[in-house]
Amino acid sequence: MVVDTMPMRDPSIYYNLALLDLRQRAARAAPQGETAAVNLNLAVVLMRLGNWDDALAALGKVQLPEGAGVSAGTVAYLRGLCLEGAGRTTEAQAAFAAAANAGEARLSSEGPLIAPLARARLSAAR
Repeated sequence: MVVDTMPMRDPSIYYNLALLDLRQRAARAAPQGETAAVNLNLAVVLMRLGNWDDALAALGKVQLPEGAGVSAGTVAYLRGLCLEGAGRTTEAQAAFAAAANAGEARLSSEGPLIAPLARARLSAAR
């Protein structure tokens, strides 16, 4: 099983329904890989709905290894977006700095690399 993220902006996804489904899945006991995937996507849905604190809580439950694809760098970048959305700029910059060092991490399994996205956020903040 490979952990992947759902898109943050997709008109074909009903994010309120996805929120209900993912919260139910997160409440059930599941294998580690599935738990990480559910909480990662729960965080994406919560971010889409502007619920930054709950998204951060969901990301706090996601433990992914460093490396290529959806990984710890992805979590760091999403954490930075949440912190930025919550107005916690200093913490957001630290998260983006960590994500900028994740050379092979991606936003989704076939999505863009995280490092250039994080560097762009760091540059925009200067």
